[in-house]
Amino acid sequence: MNLITLSDAQLALVRSTLQKQQDDLLGDLNMGNLSASAADLLNDRFDLIRDCITEIDDCKTPKVIKAPTFQQTAEPAWEGTTSAAKVLGVEAKKLYNLKQNGRLRPGYHFRREGKAITWNVATVGQFLSENSH
Repeated sequence: MNLITLSDAQLALVRSTLQKQQDDLLGDLNMGNLSASAADLLNDRFDLIRDCITEIDDCKTPKVIKAPTFQQTAEPAWEGTTSAAKVLGVEAKKLYNLKQNGRLRPGYHFRREGKAITWNVATVGQFLSENSH
């Protein structure tokens, strides 16, 4: 998700522009002589603009957002290939390619458990973030 930051002045400008559009729509709706489909479209647009203004007004309300707390465990999190790839946001093939190319270290980034390979999500995640270009 991308984050857009607006200053108070920019937020006020957006709100006033939306308010003008809402007022114009209200005038159009009150004129009458509209077909049912045109009235429905104008009502939908009016509702959308009203909801946007409500969200902008809500932005001015200070909020306290608590950072998530992570429990540290003595044991690192070892996950199977599918779940590790999902947590890391990569395809399983990428994990195997990094392993095959010798970029990931056995016992640190991955380990073999019988025929299956498990991945240390924390160390592989750190490797991926340090080596993303």
